Amino acid sequence: MRRFFPLFLALAFLVALPAAPGVSPAVQTRPGGSDQNDPTFGILSEMKGFDRNGDGTPEIEDLIIRDSPPVKKLLAESKFVLILVESRILKDTPGLAYTHSGNDLLARLQRLQNDLAAEGFGSHLVETKVYAGSKHQDGVTVLALRHLLRAFRDKYPKFQGVIFAGSFPEPMIVRRWVWRKMGDGVTVIGGTPIAKDAEFLRIVPEIVSERSDIVLADLTGHWNEIYQRGPKALTSIEAVPSAEMGSDWPKEGKRFTSTRFNQKTLTFEDFFFIDDADFEDVPAKAKLDIRVSPKMRHPELTEPNKTAVNPVARPEIFVSRINARHIAVNPSPTFRGVGGRSFLNEKGQPQTVQSAKELDLGISAFWVRDAVLERRLLIDYFDRNHAFRTGEKPIRPYDAAVIAYPKEQFTASNGADWIRAQRPGTKILMANDANLVDYVGALKGHGAIYFLYAHSDPWGISFGEEYGGRSKLEDAVGGKPWRWNLARQQTQGGAPVYVYEPSLANQGGKADLYIHRTIYENGLLSGRSRLYIHNGCNANSPWNAESVPYNDNIYGSFQDAEGVLFYLAGVSIITRAKAFNDKPEGFITGLTAADGHVGRGWLTYFEIEYKNATSAANSAACKQCYNWSLLGDWTIKPRI
Repeated sequence: MRRFFPLFLALAFLVALPAAPGVSPAVQTRPGGSDQNDPTFGILSEMKGFDRNGDGTPEIEDLIIRDSPPVKKLLAESKFVLILVESRILKDTPGLAYTHSGNDLLARLQRLQNDLAAEGFGSHLVETKVYAGSKHQDGVTVLALRHLLRAFRDKYPKFQGVIFAGSFPEPMIVRRWVWRKMGDGVTVIGGTPIAKDAEFLRIVPEIVSERSDIVLADLTGHWNEIYQRGPKALTSIEAVPSAEMGSDWPKEGKRFTSTRFNQKTLTFEDFFFIDDADFEDVPAKAKLDIRVSPKMRHPELTEPNKTAVNPVARPEIFVSRINARHIAVNPSPTFRGVGGRSFLNEKGQPQTVQSAKELDLGISAFWVRDAVLERRLLIDYFDRNHAFRTGEKPIRPYDAAVIAYPKEQFTASNGADWIRAQRPGTKILMANDANLVDYVGALKGHGAIYFLYAHSDPWGISFGEEYGGRSKLEDAVGGKPWRWNLARQQTQGGAPVYVYEPSLANQGGKADLYIHRTIYENGLLSGRSRLYIHNGCNANSPWNAESVPYNDNIYGSFQDAEGVLFYLAGVSIITRAKAFNDKPEGFITGLTAADGHVGRGWLTYFEIEYKNATSAANSAACKQCYNWSLLGDWTIKPRI
């Protein structure tokens, strides 16, 4: 059946989109094509082969319009979205048995343009090839992409934002600030742990966000000026104040002295350096004697943002990423058991393997990226995205779910109160003090928004480990686990044999790719689609971001938040790349407003922080909003 969407872009030509397998053709009302009056063509022509740092290696190698079929004109008054799709994911690698072709994926992206048009957005779909070599210079390419986005902002007054489809470089932020910090009984200064009731001066550079798209969203900030390719050594100081300092420190015009201190250098590379610490950076010997100012420098900010109640950068456009590369992994085909038996059978399902030697089945050695699986996950994502936008609004017993653990720190009722304070009357399913089986059970529900309220790390989320053992967990996820464990060691013909079987015996309470992949492959969430709020620490941090470029095989492997998005029926997720305890305040308010969408929820958090005097008074927390970014599609509207 042919479906026609409402037309919001007046005066645009109407043309039909070729059908993807299982996808009805759709009327298209969007920019693109051959009209040279469209300023996009000039922008792309100028940016092809863009070499920002003049080293002879372009950061943006190629840009190709992939709108199909084209229309003749982009109306300047239309809200405009740019979709940048990585060239690699549209190409079919010879010899790989893809379940979907590159053209199938392209058709899904073009269908997304039609869905956006039905919601009042014009768009361009641009196949993009950026630097993917061995140099660790992701930030250089980020700044080149920022230059591209600024060009669109300058030409299109209603440019709303960008969706990155595929793998693109990501900005990492290092920050240093002057902090009067309370001791923890663990930190060692001058050879002795600092007492819990003692305060000390801390001026330590640290990675505050391995993935922070405020760098791309704030198009007027001074991010160009603060980028450091490095490696760069930065001074780090921890110091107990001398007795004569009293309690009045740090203070403008008053020198800080200490005879018990740590002064060293820490080295970072490929980062945006927010150096908020105004201090005298000089080497000390027996005594530290330096000028320290309590005022922050805010080197990334424009002058207007520096005068805010809480000076922070603010998004001027929306940015989100749809990238399955880090979590589209399978057992390496080089891992074989006795008789050449692989860990996946002919149907691609886990099977028991016997090996003549003990094997390392860890993330780095055993799991490798799989382009066929990556394509499948992207196709599934865009089909789910389309169904979420255009299907009938489902009748649900509740609007949202909160899954919390442990109760001593995070309660489902607290999470529910946070949601209802922004949207009164929201019906919420609460899973309190959830163990891993409880978590899986709650995921099988039908809420439109899922709030994951627990500790996490770059690989997964921590829930309770007491759930009745392996059989209970494997029953919950539907069996056929996507994890192998050494079940036993035996002897055959006098030689040792190691037996590895699909098993969740050692899973504990961790909700990670082993669990999420199993849920996906068993179809437990088929037909569902939802938004996620992932409040766990470092859930959005790509593993090894500090040491390797974005295209390295160990960058971001088993990524936590991306696993949730692709394997747990997600369409969008707001998530944090920092070990910090904060919620994205106002996200539900912006999301559910009359003109709300996921991007609007993200922006609302920044707007609240911009006016937050409490945050301003806390030098460690004042820029906590930088830690939050969006995965999936920022244009998605809630269906509650």
